[in-house]
Amino acid sequence: MSEKDTPPKHARIQGFRIKVEIGSIDRFLFWKSFTTYWTGQAFAIDTHRLVTCAHVVGRGKPVNVRFPNNLDLPAIARILTFPESGPYGDIAIIEFTAPHGLPVVTQAAANPAVGDKVMFDNKYGAFKEGVVHFYGDRGTIWRTLINAGIVNPNALPDTLENRLKDADDAALTDLYTDMPVRDGDSGSPVFNEQGELVGMAYATSKLTYQSMVMPIEQMKAYIAQLLEQ
Repeated sequence: MSEKDTPPKHARIQGFRIKVEIGSIDRFLFWKSFTTYWTGQAFAIDTHRLVTCAHVVGRGKPVNVRFPNNLDLPAIARILTFPESGPYGDIAIIEFTAPHGLPVVTQAAANPAVGDKVMFDNKYGAFKEGVVHFYGDRGTIWRTLINAGIVNPNALPDTLENRLKDADDAALTDLYTDMPVRDGDSGSPVFNEQGELVGMAYATSKLTYQSMVMPIEQMKAYIAQLLEQ
């Protein structure tokens, strides 16, 4: 394929992000009731399974999966997550009772390198891209941002201060990118320029709106552990 025949980068990653809608919260105002939902994203790793973030599905409410083409999906068989305690990743597997017919991502063989471009579709379908800046456990990531003057340590919430001191975080190696991730983008598949899955967006800095991504090698290891349960 010549360079001019190569599809645009956005076209290579479209159609893989799947909306996950969790539960409902019914609110009442005088005589009217309002139903609200919280959402995240997911992607198919095979014909029976989706992967998303554990915090997306971990609230004990019914899970609904929506696909842009309004595809009829089979029933959910089970949702696999790690125990809340322990140094495990923020990852969940949604298993279906039958093949779901969703497009399956092509997984990269290795993690992206520092300086590599990465990209994703946000919850609105807008194409976003960025660069891998560095790897590190979560504490290292935040300390690096503080030392670089990107984040004001005085603006950090107490819960984050506690996490910086949490020894368990040392076991969790993430990659930090300058892709803008917002609430509702958690679980989005992250791709390289070849359209291969290289990670999953799971967190954002409320101060910088830049993103933390679980890299593909770590994700594969977690998936293998979850499927052994």
